[in-house]
Amino acid sequence: VIEHVAVLIYSCLSYYITNQFIKYFQKEPQTFSNKNYIKIIIYSGLTTTFISSAFWVLLRFLAFYFANKDGWFISWSYIVPNALFIFFYIHLVISGCYLAYHYLNRVKISEINRIEAEKATDKAKFKLLQKQITPHFLFNNLNVLSSLITIDPQLAEIYVTKFADLYRY
Repeated sequence: VIEHVAVLIYSCLSYYITNQFIKYFQKEPQTFSNKNYIKIIIYSGLTTTFISSAFWVLLRFLAFYFANKDGWFISWSYIVPNALFIFFYIHLVISGCYLAYHYLNRVKISEINRIEAEKATDKAKFKLLQKQITPHFLFNNLNVLSSLITIDPQLAEIYVTKFADLYRY
């Protein structure tokens, strides 16, 4: 039971510290890159490992101190495997999953922004086209057509066809 609680605590600590490093690196969202994700994994992993190992050593010290008053001794052979376990088995899984979620969420947001920008561009193009085809534009073209009818009837017929195509568009 103690080991399960410790793994749960390590996992929560890993998630929290990874989240804090994401917030730290996300101050400038335009520069958030894959290199930053690697930095987050390493920095948060080392921080998680250091804090968890220090907590583990403190618990061992308290357990030995209260159980055995003769003295306290802890070997590096206990600390190093614990630190490696925390970093490689717990932190990489937790932070990797969280960073994958964060990355996919950023991709989704950027795709939504791209679609909204395309919609705004299309809307602006449509409004520009609408402004170009005003009654003034229509009357000017009709005047040109009436003058073409007397000068060159075949050219006037071509002009009417193109003008109709323009209005259909």
